[in-house]
Amino acid sequence: MLPRNLCAPMLGAALALTAAGSGVADIGPKPTMSFDVAFDRPGLTIASGSLLMCSEATCADAAPLKRLGPQGFDCDATSCFARAYGFAAFGRLVITLSDGRTLKSNVFARAGFDARYRAVVRAGALSVHPE
Repeated sequence: MLPRNLCAPMLGAALALTAAGSGVADIGPKPTMSFDVAFDRPGLTIASGSLLMCSEATCADAAPLKRLGPQGFDCDATSCFARAYGFAAFGRLVITLSDGRTLKSNVFARAGFDARYRAVVRAGALSVHPE
């Protein structure tokens, strides 16, 4: 049996650890994908984009990456970035350009935990390749 003067501090510490542990549900790094986009015409930029995730190499089962907590996909004028709890084996980049065209890339394989890709807009087509 513990002395009375030690019981209260130990109980308080145990409760604090339990409360802190139950509030931490999402820790650790998440895999990422970054896309640097090169354009064939000056003045073109990215207006919006989405990242399709696929488990099949044909991407017949494509579904957009959903925003969920830290998971999501965003683009600025010349690049796009994704963070996810986990990515599917294959992906396809879809971007809408400042001139109104929407282009869909080739299907590409996931290239590691923090994957970097080069995307090129050329002659009305979008191609994505790992760096």
